[in-house]
Amino acid sequence: MLNHKAKITIIAVSIVTTLVLLAPCAVVACLGWKAVIPVVTLAAMTGLLSAATGGWRLSLGLAIPFGVSVMVAVHWGNQAWVAAVLLFMLAGTRGLLSVKGWSSASTMLPLSLGFLIAQPPDVQTLAHSVPLTGVVAILGVLWGTGISRLFTKNAPAPKFTPEPLRLSVFYGLILGLLTGAAAWCVVHFQLGHAGGWIILTIVIVMQPYLSDTLTKGFNRAVGTILGFGIAMVIGALTANVPVLYAIAEIAFMLALYAMLSGKKYWHFVTWLTVGIVLLQGASTSVERTAEYRLAATVVAGAAVFAVLGLLYPFVSAWAKRNNVTHF
Repeated sequence: MLNHKAKITIIAVSIVTTLVLLAPCAVVACLGWKAVIPVVTLAAMTGLLSAATGGWRLSLGLAIPFGVSVMVAVHWGNQAWVAAVLLFMLAGTRGLLSVKGWSSASTMLPLSLGFLIAQPPDVQTLAHSVPLTGVVAILGVLWGTGISRLFTKNAPAPKFTPEPLRLSVFYGLILGLLTGAAAWCVVHFQLGHAGGWIILTIVIVMQPYLSDTLTKGFNRAVGTILGFGIAMVIGALTANVPVLYAIAEIAFMLALYAMLSGKKYWHFVTWLTVGIVLLQGASTSVERTAEYRLAATVVAGAAVFAVLGLLYPFVSAWAKRNNVTHF
């Protein structure tokens, strides 16, 4: 249980961190590179969350792979097979890293690239667009890592729970295949932003253990439904774009607070859903964006649980043979 001082500290850090993450967006906008704002935003979030959950060294190690992947996703990700192979590699790597206990800390890598292949930013008008997006992505990760390091340098080092090699390989293969297949569908059928949410749901919900996947899926469903309801109410009360943006930022702060304070996962998902729905829907339609978000979560969740249903008989039989209770 957090004491009052700890809660105040976490709230302050959540607010300052959210505001500081806006700085790279302001810089690229001033330089006339508005097209790369989605890239630098996702890059900064990748650096921040990877460093917060896995340590700054791990986050730095993700910077260059992230930059290279962004160049591929932005400039060749409109080809379905390229998107499928890229997301298979990234999601599969995330699964393999569970052998070191780094799976959760590397979640943002396939998650961010999922959104970029679903809705590639139009950077073709920028000079040297291929290297530019790569450099911006790397700098964004470094910025997010630095911000995380600044606010967590006195915090205890993250603790990791390594998983067995055989489990990590199996998990990486299943996660990679499922995410790669989703990426192919997202690009081939041009699902747009909703496709990014499908990939996000698969990457986050799918865990090394079936029981953990069920728990994560349930929490994600609860958080998405609550966030959907809150966003719909806000959208019905106001259509003012600056007001919706301001409320979205508050929602992001609450999501970050929920994550840092160790709240249950559905708390984080609720406020994250509100923030993204209002941010994405402010200039178009909050109601339509919320519906896309909910539909994407349902579709991806159904796909994950269908795979679990196919795997369960084999995994449960193996668990009985080896006297394993947690699987």
